[in-house]
Amino acid sequence: MTRPLIDKLVQWRLSLFLLVCIALGGTSQDLVYFKLFIYVLSLSLIAFSFYSRFYSDTPKLFRAPELLVLILIAAFFIYLIPLSPSLWTELAGRDIVLAGFESINMPPPWLPLSLTPETTFFSLFDFLPIIALSLLFRLNCSVDEKRIAANSILFIGIITSFLGVLQIIGGNGFYLYDVTNQGYAVGVFSNANHQACFLAACLPFTAIRLLQKTSRREFDAFSIHRIDFLAVFTFISLSVGIVLTGSLTGYIFLVVTFSLSSLIMIRETKFVKISILIALILFSIFIVDFIFLGNFLDELKDKLVTLDPGSRRAIYSNVMEARDTFGLFGTGPGSFLEVYKIQESRDSLTTTFIPNAHNDYLQTVLELGVLGIFWMLTCFILGVNYIRKLLKLTGDNKRIALLLCLTLLLPLSHSIIDYPLRTISIAVLFYYALISLDELVTQPLKGADA
Repeated sequence: MTRPLIDKLVQWRLSLFLLVCIALGGTSQDLVYFKLFIYVLSLSLIAFSFYSRFYSDTPKLFRAPELLVLILIAAFFIYLIPLSPSLWTELAGRDIVLAGFESINMPPPWLPLSLTPETTFFSLFDFLPIIALSLLFRLNCSVDEKRIAANSILFIGIITSFLGVLQIIGGNGFYLYDVTNQGYAVGVFSNANHQACFLAACLPFTAIRLLQKTSRREFDAFSIHRIDFLAVFTFISLSVGIVLTGSLTGYIFLVVTFSLSSLIMIRETKFVKISILIALILFSIFIVDFIFLGNFLDELKDKLVTLDPGSRRAIYSNVMEARDTFGLFGTGPGSFLEVYKIQESRDSLTTTFIPNAHNDYLQTVLELGVLGIFWMLTCFILGVNYIRKLLKLTGDNKRIALLLCLTLLLPLSHSIIDYPLRTISIAVLFYYALISLDELVTQPLKGADA
C-alpha cells in the first residue's frame, strides 16, 4: 500500500472514531460490551498517537481543555486514596458505613473518600475516549481530517434521525437498548431527551460547513447550490429527528439554535434565503406535530412542578438533603445511585428508575463536594477567557467560534434538568467542539476571514 493511499485512509480515523463513540455510547447505563469496544479502540488510538506523529512535530498538549480533564481525573483518584479509620469515620454521613462494621463486630478498615470505590474506579474508563480524541486531534490530525470529521458529525446526526423514524414506524425491533423510552424516537440513545440534545448540538455544524465551503471558494455556481441543498436537507433531517423525540427541551433547543445560527450567518443574501426556507419548513413541521402527535407542555410541567417521587422537584429535594448529610467532601464519583437509595424516603418508593440526579451541577456537588465546586468554577473562568479571546476574532473565524459556542451551550444548559454529558456520545461531541474552539481562538484559521 503506497504512502499517498495510507495518508488518504488515515484522514478518516477521527471520523470513524467519532462514529463508533456516538453509535455505541448513547446511554449512561453500564453495558459492558458496548463500552468495552469503545475503551479498547480508545486505548489503541492513544498508543498510536504517541507512536506516530504524522502531521505535528511540535504538539501543544496540556491546553485549557486537557488541563480541565486532568484536574477532574485527579479528583477521581483523590477519592480512591485509602484513609485511616480515625479520618474517614469523622467525615459527615459515614455513620451508616461505621454502623455496618460494628453490626458484624469488625473493626473499621482503611477506606477511601468514595462510598462506592469500585464504581469510582471504573468511571475513570469513561475518560478514555476523551483522552484518545484529544491526542488524535492535537498530535496527528491534518486540517482536512478535522474538516472531514466535522462533516461526519452531520452524517451521524442524519443516521440517528432516520433511526428514530424507524423506531416510531417499526416498533421495538429498532431500539438499541432494553431500558429505553419505548414509543419515542431515541435513535442511538436510550433517552429521547438525549437524542434531542445531541441533534440540536449538531445543527450549528451545518452552518459551519457552509462557511468552510464558501470561504475556500473552490466551487462553481452549480456546486454552491448543491451545497446549499445539502445544508437545507441536513438541517431539516436533524429538525425532524428532534421533533419526533417528543421533547419540549428539544423544541426549545431547535428554535433557539435556528434563530441564533441565522443571526450568526447573516452576511449575504444567500444565507437569508436559506434561513427563510428553513423557517417555513420548521413552522410546517411544528404545526403537523402539534396536530397529530400532541404537544408535551403539560408533561414537562408535571415533571418540574409536581411532588411525584419521580419528578424533578422530588429528585432535587432528595439530592439536596443528601448533600447536607454527606457534607463538604461528597460521596465520591459514580456513587449517586447507591446514595440516592439511602436518601430516598421508603414511603415514596416507586418502580421509577432514577440513575442520575437530572441536574449534573447538583450531582457534581453531591459526589465531588468542594472539589466539584472548584472544578465548575475553573470551567466558568475558562469560558469567560474564551469569550474574551473570541471577541478579538474577525470574519468567518468569529462566526465559526460563535457556532461552536452554541454547540457547547446546549448540553451545558440541558444539564440543568438532565444528564446528557454523562453519555459518551454527547461528551465526545461536546469535547470535539471544545478543542476545536480552543484551537480556533488560539490559532485562527488562515484565509478564513471574510
